[in-house]
Amino acid sequence: MPPLTAFVHSRLAGTARIETVFWRDMMLTGTSLTLATFVAAMLLLAQDFPTALVLVIYFMTMPYNIFITIAVWRGAAQAGAAGQMFYRASAALWLVVTTLL
Repeated sequence: MPPLTAFVHSRLAGTARIETVFWRDMMLTGTSLTLATFVAAMLLLAQDFPTALVLVIYFMTMPYNIFITIAVWRGAAQAGAAGQMFYRASAALWLVVTTLL
């Protein structure tokens, strides 16, 4: 199986370690990508680029953010009842914050 396919499959199947999916894939990678596209969109907006282009850049990470939120949601079952609630609530809050950032 190609590496990208294995990555996606392990996340969607909930078989990847929840700690890795939450901390590395969501908090580190997802937040970094979102901040980078936010900064890029603001720079383009300041340079009077078309609003449509700014919005495309701004929302570019949404597919990844939704994917990784679903992956955390599915993988949270590994963490027990309290951990499951923590990971799911944190993922939902993170998605809202990164969407509104």
